[in-house]
Amino acid sequence: YAIASNSKAFTAAALAQQVDAGRLSWDDRVLDHLPWFRVYDEYVTQEMRVRDLLSHRSGLGTYSGDLLWYGTPYSAEEVVRRARLLPQAYPFRSGYGYSNLMFIAAGEVLRAVSGRDWHAYVEASFFAPLGMDRSVTSTHGLAGLENVATPHKYWSGENVPIEWYNWDAMGSAGGIISSVHDMARWMTAQLAGGTLDGARLFSADRQREMWTVQNPMAVTAAYQSRYPSTHFRGYGLGWSLNDYLGRKVVSHGGGYDGMYSQVAMVPEEGLGIVVLTNAMTDIAGALVYRTLDAYLGGR
Repeated sequence: YAIASNSKAFTAAALAQQVDAGRLSWDDRVLDHLPWFRVYDEYVTQEMRVRDLLSHRSGLGTYSGDLLWYGTPYSAEEVVRRARLLPQAYPFRSGYGYSNLMFIAAGEVLRAVSGRDWHAYVEASFFAPLGMDRSVTSTHGLAGLENVATPHKYWSGENVPIEWYNWDAMGSAGGIISSVHDMARWMTAQLAGGTLDGARLFSADRQREMWTVQNPMAVTAAYQSRYPSTHFRGYGLGWSLNDYLGRKVVSHGGGYDGMYSQVAMVPEEGLGIVVLTNAMTDIAGALVYRTLDAYLGGR
């Protein structure tokens, strides 16, 4: 199944490895690594930091510029280069705008710092050491694999199969295709502070940073009515964060053509949940909260 935007946590973790290695700081200017990087305002261009790319506070609107990569022949670099023409939606660092484009830029920072493109880096640095043998970073990797789900879309009153759609240009924002087994390996390493089977992927300090709110999000009256035990929400570095029934929840969703996914972890309980679907419905989120209730005593 495509995990779509659950790939963003892999991109954040890849950059965390570079921070651990001393090749990068979260607060490096993007321009220090991508001299050609430009956005809507010269000041913002000069001040945009790696941390900003990973926390949806760039000033670009939610999904702004997605048509630059969706259905176009542009490379990841060309997509980011064209982002300079997108309008500002809110003051820099003073709001939330879910930005796939800034995660594509983060993948380009990774390429500049590590010398490897995002696809090769993720395969070597996460899939291989974690034994994620049925995970790929592109639809091209599906050739020869068995037991692959088919995407479906609701159309004219029924769910109909559709073709896999290639997302290579935005791989660092949503390109991974995986399985429950492999995602369980990923979550186990996350819950163990960045280690699995004696192999350390990234330091516990880096994980704390990824799991710390960088961009607060409002808990509206409507949201609290639906989730009355939630008091805070925010976005870390590649992860959504909130409290639920007295526990910290680290989570993310993903939406691909014909497939939705949801990942949630409760570190205090050592609990990890992944739901992968081959339909475009909200059942993944509902199943996550039903499971959280079952473990945490909700109703």
